[in-house]
Amino acid sequence: MEDEYTGVVAFKGIHYAAPPRGENRFRPRAPPANRSELLLATAYGSKCAQTGGSFGSASVSEDCLYLNVFTPDTTGEFPVMVWIHGGAFVAGSGNDPENGNPDYQPTYHPKVLVGQGVVVVTLNYRLRILGFLSHPILSVESGMGSGNYGIMDQQAALAWVQSNIEEEEYGGDPSNVTIFGESAGGHSVMTQLVSSQAQGLFHKAIVQSGTYAPSQLSLPLAEAIGAATPMTLGCDSAGDSAACLRRLPVQAILAAQGPVYLPSVDGNV
Repeated sequence: MEDEYTGVVAFKGIHYAAPPRGENRFRPRAPPANRSELLLATAYGSKCAQTGGSFGSASVSEDCLYLNVFTPDTTGEFPVMVWIHGGAFVAGSGNDPENGNPDYQPTYHPKVLVGQGVVVVTLNYRLRILGFLSHPILSVESGMGSGNYGIMDQQAALAWVQSNIEEEEYGGDPSNVTIFGESAGGHSVMTQLVSSQAQGLFHKAIVQSGTYAPSQLSLPLAEAIGAATPMTLGCDSAGDSAACLRRLPVQAILAAQGPVYLPSVDGNV
């Protein structure tokens, strides 16, 4: 669809992964379901569950792993820039103009880059406890640590770009992908730079006002922080914590979350 800005064609609300709720909660992202019906791509998808908004609103949900593509209204093979939003890993989204403070987001509207002949992709990723809860039981369950679900979401979006961005309607060059982000988005960019799982998914990176240390947690420290969470939610039964956490209403989890859930060095991601 033609965006409200001249010369920009926008494709909004594209699922790049399955909704991370129920049995998919606190697990690496799963691929999206195949769809047979046409996606209109005219409206942004829901923001990832976060406090500070009305959870009853359709704009906030666990079903949030969407991306948006903004491309010039001319044909070509354009370089691609993938924006990873900030917000302290607590809030925000890849939507415009809904990323937090309405005076903040227009600074990052893709219209300027698109006007320079760039395809811009913005994305949502899981936040705070839903995106970064580490727990010993979850680590045993996965066999490769736990937490970093938000970082893996970003990687899934980058994989989508590699597989789809050269389609005619997008006009992007998958061999020329730059990731960039501000604040927590900048932290995410640096995490992707050192992640073995991100190799081949992008080619250049720009870090804006983000730092890699000291906020990166060791896995034992992240697990120690996470181990206290089930007790506050009544899910401290040995062996049943993970299943209990996946059954709870997301509002209860958000209300009980502690202050520190961040990316961790898990030896995998």
